[in-house]
Amino acid sequence: MDKKSKTPSEHTDGSKLFQMMQWPHIYAALGCQDKGASFQDIENRTGLGSEVIENTLLQLIEDKMVRKQGRRYFARTDSAFFEDLGKSHFFKNFYTHSVGHLFDKARKEFNSEQSLFYAMSLSLNPEKMPLFKKDLAELLDKYTAEIEESQGSRVASLTCGFHLV
Repeated sequence: MDKKSKTPSEHTDGSKLFQMMQWPHIYAALGCQDKGASFQDIENRTGLGSEVIENTLLQLIEDKMVRKQGRRYFARTDSAFFEDLGKSHFFKNFYTHSVGHLFDKARKEFNSEQSLFYAMSLSLNPEKMPLFKKDLAELLDKYTAEIEESQGSRVASLTCGFHLV
């Protein structure tokens, strides 16, 4: 998923797909557009249960974001992302779900060799906050684009927050 392209934007925040918090992980597990992924590939890459994967794939197919050919599933675009994420009800739910998952993982297995747990507080000039946010978002986008491998063997999750206290 080297190049970001927009997914079909015919969805609304109330669509059934946006109620399925796992769909971005399943979408990422599909690999590149020309190779796709088998059901087993998706299970191995996400660690999700078969019922969740099956239901989500059916909805992704119905919403024309994924196509099935034989026993393989193919993403219609290399990467799914949304503009103006702060305005999206789905993204708010997905973000809080991701933060909750990270919280659970940290409580159960705080292993810095397998995961990254990073938190810090700093003093800054609040007027510069918009620039810092923009720079941090661009750095994260650039870095994740560089490390992403369409046919990778696992799906990783990055959850980040930066706010004034």
